[in-house]
Amino acid sequence: DDVESALVEQIERLQREPHNTEGWALLGRTYRVLGQLAESAAAYRAGVDQAGGPEAAPSALVADYAEALVFANNNLVSPQAEAWFGAALAGEAGMPKARYYLALGRAQRGDMTGAIAGWRGLEADSAPDAPWLEAVRRQIENAGTRLGIDPKTGKYSTENSCSSTRYSGN
Repeated sequence: DDVESALVEQIERLQREPHNTEGWALLGRTYRVLGQLAESAAAYRAGVDQAGGPEAAPSALVADYAEALVFANNNLVSPQAEAWFGAALAGEAGMPKARYYLALGRAQRGDMTGAIAGWRGLEADSAPDAPWLEAVRRQIENAGTRLGIDPKTGKYSTENSCSSTRYSGN
């Protein structure tokens, strides 16, 4: 199988070149595509560690590791993932991926107002053609619906449909 042999090749290359952070990121993406989410997170973490930790690693790699933690945790933003997204933001203020997931974590904890504020801020700071805007707007609408807020006006509707069930972001 071509994917299997490419994976073995990547692993062997990283054994020879452990400081190749791009290689670790590629391995993390490969594992994610294969549905091996724990292995994906481990590969990204190895890349961050090889780069000298979250302060020294490229912020995108730190955010990719945090996202892999979310995927490996059934799409739930854990406190650990939040800390890593925070580290990514410390390295690159305004990073969209980190802002998106930090808002999702708020929504999952029941802070819909905070989540909407986070996503609205991301929406406002994004270029009109940013590839993540559709997902951000969908999250704003979903969270607003849960709060009984009309997504177009931002005002509460007459019927509050707020639910206490866990928010998965889907």
